[in-house]
Amino acid sequence: MLISPLKKTASGKILLLNIFIVFVAGLALSLIVFNTVNEQKRSVLVHRAESVSATIDSSLFLNLSAEESDANKIEYKKLKSIFKSVAGVNPDVRFVYAFGKSDDGKIYFYADSEDPSSKDFSPPGQEYPEASDVLVSTFESGKSAIEGPVTDRWGTWISAISPLEIKTNKVNVNASSSVKSAEEYVKTVVIGMDIEAKSYLADIIAYSVAPIGVSLIIILFLYFNFRTRRKNDEITATKLSFVELASHELRSPLAGIRWALESLLSPISMLQTDTDKSFAVKNEKKLLSDIYDRSNAMMTTINNVTDVIALESGIARKFDLVSLDLRNVLSEAISKVKAEAEKKLVIIEENLPSPNEVIIEGDLDHLSRAYSEIIINAITYSKPGDKVYIKCEAHNQFVIVDIIDNGIGIHPEIVSAAGKKFTIFHRSSSYKVGGTGLGIYLAQKIFEMHGGKISFSSGKGQGTVVHTRLPVIRRN
Repeated sequence: MLISPLKKTASGKILLLNIFIVFVAGLALSLIVFNTVNEQKRSVLVHRAESVSATIDSSLFLNLSAEESDANKIEYKKLKSIFKSVAGVNPDVRFVYAFGKSDDGKIYFYADSEDPSSKDFSPPGQEYPEASDVLVSTFESGKSAIEGPVTDRWGTWISAISPLEIKTNKVNVNASSSVKSAEEYVKTVVIGMDIEAKSYLADIIAYSVAPIGVSLIIILFLYFNFRTRRKNDEITATKLSFVELASHELRSPLAGIRWALESLLSPISMLQTDTDKSFAVKNEKKLLSDIYDRSNAMMTTINNVTDVIALESGIARKFDLVSLDLRNVLSEAISKVKAEAEKKLVIIEENLPSPNEVIIEGDLDHLSRAYSEIIINAITYSKPGDKVYIKCEAHNQFVIVDIIDNGIGIHPEIVSAAGKKFTIFHRSSSYKVGGTGLGIYLAQKIFEMHGGKISFSSGKGQGTVVHTRLPVIRRN
């Protein structure tokens, strides 16, 4: 009994659907978190810029002309001190500065937070040609704004800007009358602060990865849970297969042996007719032969089961690895199944390498057992008069031995399961065979332990080719 490939495919599709849903949900939540955190951080940054703008005494700018001479003025030094303090208590802030705008639309620096010795220092009056439309429009709108990432000569930034209005009196002189008049004049200075875009985005991403991270954890849980459940299903199926096959392969021979023994032990005098008495006498040898055959079948079943347990648990005797002539290994395997082939009228045609032509390293008993299991399987699924071919193809580093039959072939649904425990290649009402489904599994394990492998090519009604491959240590 095997878990059908269709069931595996269906459960696999459900798993993929669940993974897709969880991943999309995690991605969507991450995007929501990204946008939410981004909006919050931008709002906070604008508020910080506005707070700086609110703490600055606008009168400091009245005596500043945005020229290099400002560097010696007390107002300029106070602005520098404020900007340095703001940058100092805000580790994420790289620059704090004040921009002005000339009548011809040019943007220039009043002051910044950099030390005059810094390569990033901008002296009073230095133009800022990289000014964006958002920055320029702030002078006109009088509203705070945030932009970025934007790139200038100093790097890439997220910039928060807040306007500061400066009110002063502008004196107008009438030339004809020499009359002086004063009118209130308002000019705008923009206070800004820059945060490195890289660190800003890194902070947002750090928050955003949490949902996708949780979704990945859920996906891993779903995947490993799926694997565990599938493994448990396979174990359960294997146990059921073992019970089913053991029940059939042990109970049936035992029932036959019991019937034969009852027939042999029944006193002839108790038989009612002369015909029954004559049949009992004549068939004693046949009944004994039947008991012998059924006992052998039971012994084979028990041996296969115990050998599998020994190999899988590591308690099997260690392989006696020696140099072996492949011809001798195959000859030994053929001799073990010759009687069964003759009994079923199946002809074995062999194309073996010459003596000492191909030398391999291995355990003679185990390798001959592995080959005999494959050959007996080919015989079992062949019809009387069929041929089983054994062909060798030696290469410098490996040798391929193919065991070919023209039997009923392997059903397409279980080709992929060939070589797994309890796999019966074909069971139908028209063609029934016994066996535990452990022979080829044992053979495959033995080949793997010798650094080799087994593969299958077959089709229903097309016969089967079992390809075996082993490393070669010497060719003569």
